[in-house]
Amino acid sequence: MLNVLRPQSDSRLVVYGAGSVGLAAVLAARVLEIQTVVAVDPLAARRAAAQGFGAIAIDPASDDADGQLSAATSGGATHAVDTTGSPTVIAKALASLATRGEFVVIGLGESDLTFNVQDLLLRGKTLRGCIEGDSKVQEFIPELVRLYQTGRFPIDRLITRYRAEEINTAIADQTAGKVIKPVLTW
Repeated sequence: MLNVLRPQSDSRLVVYGAGSVGLAAVLAARVLEIQTVVAVDPLAARRAAAQGFGAIAIDPASDDADGQLSAATSGGATHAVDTTGSPTVIAKALASLATRGEFVVIGLGESDLTFNVQDLLLRGKTLRGCIEGDSKVQEFIPELVRLYQTGRFPIDRLITRYRAEEINTAIADQTAGKVIKPVLTW
């Protein structure tokens, strides 16, 4: 978000997947003061967390998910980020982009990805991958620390701490969507 897309405040951003990476993207959108931020996730707790950070939350399984997304983005996103790695979600996200929209996929892996290339080319859409935020770590980490210290990037709100012996509970809670990012402590 901060290094690759860099949307303007009047952009219409959609984040697919509201886990730790997706919610970090929502927080980064707050830093950039983006007015329209939408988070799409099937888990109610993650949608609630996204709403707590100022995003519009949409359940992709709802009967009118496409209509809700279109309404929230005034007909299409100018920017989108996928954190799910799901080829189905990625294809749907590309289709929902506005003309000249930009889309970043994080963590696709070795999945089969098919989408409408004609739509991508004829509507001027941009698709790219991203590895580790495309950042220069020596510069970016201190910047994130400064943003955190000033209260603009409250990443600690994504973390739930567990004692090391509670590892099974931590995994179960994350799988169930009860927590965003479980962190084990010793």
